[in-house]
Amino acid sequence: NVLENGQGLQWAWLELGADILQPSLLAMGMTFLPLNLSWWGNTTLGCYCFHFYFRDQMSTAFLSIAPAFDWDPSGLLLFVLIIACCLLLTTVLGPVGHAILLAPTLLQARL
Repeated sequence: NVLENGQGLQWAWLELGADILQPSLLAMGMTFLPLNLSWWGNTTLGCYCFHFYFRDQMSTAFLSIAPAFDWDPSGLLLFVLIIACCLLLTTVLGPVGHAILLAPTLLQARL
């Protein structure tokens, strides 16, 4: 809460510590994963930089799709659909965004 609206400064150390510890532990834990995830690792820059342009449209799309899954009482099918769409966009649009971001540097190196 301290980072969002500046209240509760007595917990700033805990909030900042958690913000640093969580991604650090994830990165260390992923080093033990026996899968080659370098493709998705390379696409994260493109996804991160360009997700602001697609965020609202994707939210609207999923909100319009959600009523079609009213018949599923568990809600798991909609969850699986959202995760599949995220994986598809990360796999396809991430490399495109990565290439767009690196294009000026790569073109300059060729000249």
